[in-house]
Amino acid sequence: MKNMFNNPDVLFTIRDIIRETLMGNAALGLIISAVIHFTSKVNESVLDTVFALSLSASGIFIFLWLAAVTWNYFCKLANTRTLSGVLLFMIWMFIAELVLTLTLLTIAGKPDLL
Repeated sequence: MKNMFNNPDVLFTIRDIIRETLMGNAALGLIISAVIHFTSKVNESVLDTVFALSLSASGIFIFLWLAAVTWNYFCKLANTRTLSGVLLFMIWMFIAELVLTLTLLTIAGKPDLL
């Protein structure tokens, strides 16, 4: 384990995982908050609905991109597509999306759901 963190390639891969996850979660947070804003209006227009749907499609695309990139980095980190790579990926994605969900609930003003 100690030798793993002395390897510059491993450190660069961990840096890339953190960077991509932060960027993806920031984009998802921005898109989700915009969708919440557009769908919470009392007098919704057709343009608001179309814009919210296009933002939702963008959010799904960004989530799939985030999952694919993170999966690729974790497989690179585990040196193969084995069970350890899958477990690392699942744990990381669960934690990242849990943090995103809790942050969005706090921003939306629903801390009672926490």
